[in-house]
Amino acid sequence: MLVQLYGPGQDSLKKSNHPQPIDDPFYVWSGLCLGNWMVTLKHKTSNVDLTGFAKISWRSKQAGLRQLRITMKLADGTWLVSDQFDDATKDWRIREFNVQDITWYKLDAKSVVEIGPLQKLDLKNGKRNWFYRFNARWKIGFLLPPRLD
Repeated sequence: MLVQLYGPGQDSLKKSNHPQPIDDPFYVWSGLCLGNWMVTLKHKTSNVDLTGFAKISWRSKQAGLRQLRITMKLADGTWLVSDQFDDATKDWRIREFNVQDITWYKLDAKSVVEIGPLQKLDLKNGKRNWFYRFNARWKIGFLLPPRLD
């Protein structure tokens, strides 16, 4: 897997872990980020087919007004962000998304900002399947950080 960082807040992202509770995983912590950020995971040689009954799942823990959204880069270079998201929870939660239920929007990967609705979508050849944190409207990214492992 290849990991890449995007957005003006990327320099403040950290890998974190706590000794207690004993099952606390290593996770991405964005508590000091003042801007939008996105972390991507990419398979070195394969693309992903998200057609049919494809699902995306993750385990995360959010606090406050945070929303963790799915992002994706298509084979043609188009970046997308989902309308569905994961939000605040007091403990780690596993969330599953039915891809066919998601409405996708175009994403500017440099600034990590949604730039409009997507009219037509082919998910047979998605290059990446990722997560992203959008907090531009709140400007409080440093107060209550999200966690994703």
